[in-house]
Amino acid sequence: FMRYELPFSKVIPNWHVAYHGTSQENAGRIFFDTKLKNPGKDQVLHGQVGSSSGNSIYLSPAKEYSAFPAYSSISPLKNIDDSDSDNPTRFGQVVYEVRVKPDKYRI
Repeated sequence: FMRYELPFSKVIPNWHVAYHGTSQENAGRIFFDTKLKNPGKDQVLHGQVGSSSGNSIYLSPAKEYSAFPAYSSISPLKNIDDSDSDNPTRFGQVVYEVRVKPDKYRI
């Protein structure tokens, strides 16, 4: 498990820590937007069970659960000097650590 803290990360007192697993393809969009957004109907990947709006973001208090491959796909990682890109030796997943305002979510 590797953790990279972003230079603009803020620890917000009393906000809860949660995790969101995503694919490598979606990671860049989330990173550059600097916040999770409600997905459009065409971007929902795992259904909306229990969602009253049908447009919810799912988070977990456990990074291990968010890293489950159904939520955070396992992708090959390429080294800069990796000459055999068809045979990767390292793999990774993307799980974002986020802060959630206590009165803005439900279980």
